Amino acid sequence: MTSESAERFYHLYHQWPRAILARMVTPYFDLDQHIAILTGPESIPDVTISMEERKWAVHSSVIASESNFFRAALRYPFVESQTGVIWLYELDPELVDFAIHYMYNTDFDNAARRVWNHPGSAVPPQTTADILVVADYLDMPGLMYRAYHTLVTGMARLAARKSQVGPAYAGESCPIDYLGAAGILEDSATMVGLDLGEHIRTLAAKLSKARSFAKARDAFKEVFPDEKAIFDAELAR
Repeated sequence: MTSESAERFYHLYHQWPRAILARMVTPYFDLDQHIAILTGPESIPDVTISMEERKWAVHSSVIASESNFFRAALRYPFVESQTGVIWLYELDPELVDFAIHYMYNTDFDNAARRVWNHPGSAVPPQTTADILVVADYLDMPGLMYRAYHTLVTGMARLAARKSQVGPAYAGESCPIDYLGAAGILEDSATMVGLDLGEHIRTLAAKLSKARSFAKARDAFKEVFPDEKAIFDAELAR
């Protein structure tokens, strides 16, 4: 991943007034460097994240460093800052569990292994879309970009396959799981969800008509003009 891509994503989907931005979590743009937040044995969880099905004992310093949602809940005079209990509703507990694991080490792969017992590369596109929507809800810019990058990389991989399988691939439809991811993103009715969902559908339609590698490459770079480096990286694999 490139820091330029992450910065573009952040500034596109997190345009806040300067006075607010100064008080917000901003992502660490060298996203290939995972910096774990160490908590010694003397560090005691001081906040509880609660859902009807499950509870998590967490450290306020950790969750506030990755999520503007939690940062605001704990910093300002809301009931959560007084009780130390933050209730979440209408979210999938498994996805919240993933987000919490991610907050502790900012490692998508590690969080996937802990929650689903498989690497991040094996997370289905629909689940990655769900992760992006939850990350947007919790205002976790770092995780949002990770999920976005994973989905765009998957689409780049589909386009790059044209160079490997030749004419036999011509006209092949976009796998249904990516179209399912587009539906999840669009149903979220968020800015990032609507944009990315539309881009996935547009690229899927173009790839189904592409009869050569050159046309597949041009289709990707037309739909994702700022993410050419992602396609080039997939081609070099």
